[in-house]
Amino acid sequence: MSLLEVYMAWLSSPKPWGMWMKQSLIYSTGLIRSSYSHGFTIIFGRLIGFCTGFSLKITLQ
Repeated sequence: MSLLEVYMAWLSSPKPWGMWMKQSLIYSTGLIRSSYSHGFTIIFGRLIGFCTGFSLKITLQ
């Protein structure tokens, strides 16, 4: 399952925000810890930030 598929599945799922944020925090921290490259961590962090901001923008409209 790609990150995009996971994200799309999350968008269509009726899960509460708090629960998802907690799970995603644990998941992304695990990914960052397991990645050896600092550059990858920065890029991944920006991607997560962009996705979160983008979905919030859509939700708030």
